[in-house]
Amino acid sequence: MEFPAGNIITGLATVVAVVIANRLTYSRSSKEKIWDLRREAYGVILSELGAVERICDNADEHINERGYEEYWNSKSRGRDDAEISKHMGIVAGRFSNDYLILSSEFINAYNELTDDMRSDPHNSLPPDEHDTFSNAIRKHHPLLMALARDEMDVKVRWWWPFI
Repeated sequence: MEFPAGNIITGLATVVAVVIANRLTYSRSSKEKIWDLRREAYGVILSELGAVERICDNADEHINERGYEEYWNSKSRGRDDAEISKHMGIVAGRFSNDYLILSSEFINAYNELTDDMRSDPHNSLPPDEHDTFSNAIRKHHPLLMALARDEMDVKVRWWWPFI
């Protein structure tokens, strides 16, 4: 009886190829699914922060033209506060709902934003509170956007099939 070595090698090679292909497909698919979830979360958070930044810019323009006192007593301040509250509520909700899929860097940058937005309620005047909030948004919104974009860059490395 002759031993069919070729058949055994072919069978083993087929099994190894199927296992490797399955591993590659699963790894790539999982990463793509996580990125799709992150992309949606980042998109909502960043667009809402962009809307808040535009409201702050409009408020600053109004303040520069007419002074803070007039802005403080105007109806537009109330509308701006309501809009900012609505947008920041969406941001906070999305952040808490998607916390597990957000990157650590993005979470840390968001936490820095929320820390920088807060002013001392006992030692701050309304103009200072507005400036603190606006400056924090203007500083951290581009940083958060850069972090999200950095994650979009697909870096192909020689070992990617084995991950």
